[in-house]
Amino acid sequence: MDDVLDVTQSSEQLGKTAGKDTASDKATWPAVFGIEQSLKDADSLVSSAFAELEPFGAAAEPLEHFNNSYRVPKRVLNQA
Repeated sequence: MDDVLDVTQSSEQLGKTAGKDTASDKATWPAVFGIEQSLKDADSLVSSAFAELEPFGAAAEPLEHFNNSYRVPKRVLNQA
């Protein structure tokens, strides 16, 4: 998600310099696959992570909370 944010948000929004990856021709996921596919891939990976935590029940709740911070908001996926 950091790579997507680097190309979709302003420096002010990020609290750091935006566009560094693009400026340095870094081979990031969005640079190779595009923003739309990057968002879909990130959402898929987070969903897979949640599925892996299910067998652990309540013991996994702290990890699920942490994992939620990486979930791609549906409004963002719908815009992609």
